[in-house]
Amino acid sequence: MSKRNKINSVSYVARARFLAFGGHRLFDFCNTIIRHGKRDEDRLPEPSEAQRFLRQTYNQTVKLSESEFRELIALRAHLREFFRNVIEGHDLRPSKFMLWLQKHPFMIDPLIGFEKIPLRVSLKRDRFIELILMDLIEVMSSHDKKRIKRCGNPNCSHFFYDSTKPNSRNWCSMKSCGNIMKARAFYERKKLLT
Repeated sequence: MSKRNKINSVSYVARARFLAFGGHRLFDFCNTIIRHGKRDEDRLPEPSEAQRFLRQTYNQTVKLSESEFRELIALRAHLREFFRNVIEGHDLRPSKFMLWLQKHPFMIDPLIGFEKIPLRVSLKRDRFIELILMDLIEVMSSHDKKRIKRCGNPNCSHFFYDSTKPNSRNWCSMKSCGNIMKARAFYERKKLLT
């Protein structure tokens, strides 16, 4: 790799601190854990990074206490487990999320005469949890669960929503995992022919 390409790839990684290819900001929140082979890198290792993510993705400027930060990370772990169960077709037990909703209720403001009922979040200090829970309800009620997928690269743990018409997307991103897996398949075929 030339020096120029190396510099460009490093600056790209720096700019792409929070990857936005999940097809929905809820999946982008779940994807703040990046797998590198057998090692995971947490993109939210401390409250300041979580605050930056919430500002960039949810347009929320908050100062997280240590307990709020731990709660946010716990919610992410529950969401990742929930989406793994959705993808694998397991029984979905909402009990964990019912506890989250009891602790962080939000107000529903229905508009009569409209096809869809908009959800308006109540104004509380920890509004970011409510926004994430609202996203979960929106995804599970208005999106096709068969289109929620996990990247086909075994070394990647990213979730995404497949919005392609034939529901044929296999990778979180063609620029990274798609290219890696296609190159791997190409070299495997080449090896078989030689």
